[in-house]
Amino acid sequence: KPRIHADLSFQKSDSITENPVNGAEFLLTGTSGYGTDVFMRASAEGTGTGKGTVSFSNLELGTYELTEITAPEGYIQSRTVWTVKVDERGVAALYDGDAEAGKNTGGEYVIQNEPYHAVRFVKSSSYGENIFLVGAEFSLNGISDYGTNVSAAAASDEEGLVVFDGLEPGTYQ
Repeated sequence: KPRIHADLSFQKSDSITENPVNGAEFLLTGTSGYGTDVFMRASAEGTGTGKGTVSFSNLELGTYELTEITAPEGYIQSRTVWTVKVDERGVAALYDGDAEAGKNTGGEYVIQNEPYHAVRFVKSSSYGENIFLVGAEFSLNGISDYGTNVSAAAASDEEGLVVFDGLEPGTYQ
């Protein structure tokens, strides 16, 4: 008997703008229903309407795990482990937990990345308007909502601007 196969593709997008993004890398692992060990990598790439597309071809009947191993530049790597199921009809489906993953209006699965966040403020003098303090030093400390320890320092620039970039969501001091 011929083996049952299917292809899976999905789009990688920004969770805020919903625009497609390239640069994410995914790993698909597991053992097919025929006993074939699967270890496949694919990256989000493409241009125009195909931008952010990730494709896995020729998946045999079975259930697999999908993980993001590299996030696009400027984005937080997803810690979600998705399930990919290829059924007896030769249809591949993507699941987030027990529910089928979300799709866009074109019927394509979508996996989103959250961009890193920033805290920005201006340090100014209380002795008049538009007097900015240069070189004022600040520290930002805490643990992100994802459990990452954060300890960062920044100083105000010539316009008094202080910037802490590359932050995961969380509460910081």
